[in-house]
This record gives sequence, structure tokens and C-alpha cells, in this order.
Amino acid sequence: MNSFLVQVNPKGYDTIIQNCSYSNEHWEKKSEGYTTWRNKDNIDHGKVKSGDQLVLYCTSTVHNEAHKKKLAFSVIVSSVSADRTTFEVGEPQFFQDPLELKDIRNYIEQGKLDKCFGNCGREGFNITELEPTAVKQLVDLVEPQIPLVRPDKQTALRRGWRAVREAVRYLRRRFQRRDRGGEA
Repeated sequence: MNSFLVQVNPKGYDTIIQNCSYSNEHWEKKSEGYTTWRNKDNIDHGKVKSGDQLVLYCTSTVHNEAHKKKLAFSVIVSSVSADRTTFEVGEPQFFQDPLELKDIRNYIEQGKLDKCFGNCGREGFNITELEPTAVKQLVDLVEPQIPLVRPDKQTALRRGWRAVREAVRYLRRRFQRRDRGGEA
């Protein structure tokens, strides 16, 4: 399973929340008004597959004040359309303490969060693949209600604090093994 940082505007946010779907029809097309650098930024969109996780940053134009300008929630991709423009996703899993843009920038400056999160709030940014170390840093900073799961453990986790604590402990052990040179 891979993880991707995705920035959403009001339309993307509403579609995920209301329809459990995310789409970007222009991710690989060079259409009028889209420059080469913008297409390059969207190339990771084509890497997303079923079972991957999207970590979502909500732009300043998102209507929900609780999520505006915040790294607020994640979703697991359940399917990808044949043309790769649309992802069907599971129910959003909101972070206990969403990270505000100013905090994201401070954490990057302090070395507590990978520089890829500097894309949050950047005009033209849409999606980028996250390295496992960046995901670990994020997990250390926010405690999602239902966090990441390994692909072979894609069964739905029961909601509740017990499931959260178990999953966070699992992720910490997984990354500790990786840091000691073992397999994750």
C-alpha cells in the first residue's frame, strides 16, 4: 500500500465527503491553461491503485471551517476507474487534531515533517506520493480515528479508541523494525 498527499478544493472535498469519490479529469492531459509543470505535478495521480491511502489537505476555500487550511483526514481507495481519472474511496477517517497550515510549515522547519508536506497550500499542487518515513512522521503528529492498515489487513477496523491504539502501536513497531534494518 502506498500513501499520497492530495490537496482538495471545495468541489473535491464535497465529492469525497458526500459521494466517497475523488476525480481529476485533467491529470495527464495537456489542455489549454495547463502548463507542463502542472502536468508533472499530477503524474503521481496515475500511480494510485486500490488499497492505497489518500491523506487530504483542504484548501482555504473549503466551506467546512473545521477543515479549512488543514491536513484533516484520510481515505482508502477502494477502486480506480479504467481511465484512472476517478477513485472510489472509503469513508473519510478524520484526524483527532488536524494540522493547520502554519503548524505544517513549523513542523517542516523543525524537521518533524517531511518537506513534501510543503506542497500544502501551494497553488497548482494536486497530488504527490508520500515516502514511508513521511507517513511515519505524520502518524507521530496526528492520531487518526482509523489509521493506515497494511494491504494484507484491508479488513475494516472497528471504530473506537481500542482500534486506534492498536493500529498506532502496530505502525510504530513496523517502522521501528524498518529503522533497525528489518522488513516492515
